[in-house]
Amino acid sequence: MSTLSIIILLAVAGVIGGAIFSPKFRQLLRIRGGKAVDAGTTALEKEKDQYNLLVGRIPAQRDSVARTKAGAVIAQKKLGTLTEKLAAIEVEYKQADAVKAPADVVAAIEADYAATEAAIEEQKKIATEAAAVADEALKALEETTKALGKFKSRIEQDANKVDLKASLEMAAAARQELKDIQTEISGAGQASAEIDRALEEARAKNDMSKGSTTDQAREKLAEQVAANAGRDRLRAKLGMGTASSETAAPTETK
Repeated sequence: MSTLSIIILLAVAGVIGGAIFSPKFRQLLRIRGGKAVDAGTTALEKEKDQYNLLVGRIPAQRDSVARTKAGAVIAQKKLGTLTEKLAAIEVEYKQADAVKAPADVVAAIEADYAATEAAIEEQKKIATEAAAVADEALKALEETTKALGKFKSRIEQDANKVDLKASLEMAAAARQELKDIQTEISGAGQASAEIDRALEEARAKNDMSKGSTTDQAREKLAEQVAANAGRDRLRAKLGMGTASSETAAPTETK
């Protein structure tokens, strides 16, 4: 056996020995183990586990109820048997009296009658108690079944709550993401405004480079005059007359 295997076996033996002989060590294991379980399971999973454990006990409880009911039935049957025996003794006693049976026979019948009466009274108590126990056990089973039904309903409601919690968290995350996007859009709008401002500034600089407003108007006028002159030359060459003569007002004929 290797040294590592020996160390592992010694560690396991130490844990087992501590768990057996040291209450504090058992408490430590229970606390640490409980924390590990809490960290590794959700509240809903714990509820389902508890429900499954309780449901697993139902068959044993049903068996117990069946035994108590069987005991009550047997006790009642014994009472019936004793009652029948008492009736038979009464018939026997009448027959013995009719035939003038010996005194010792009559005495034996009377003693058996008295013993049977006593047994009947005792059996009545037993049968009554057995019936009460059976009823109580049956009621306990019914209450357990109802309680488990309510527990199951609560688990289903809690499962819905868990789903609702997840939906609310998703909705909150979506709203927060939308706010973040809107913030980013607002920042982008500011950048767009800066771009527009820079463009207008460039346009203003370009216009300023062309001179003053008067200079620009005179330049446009000169361009227009040159264009009109060129047009008039073209029309004159083609015999179409000048544009200015065509646009002049016609002379009234008398």
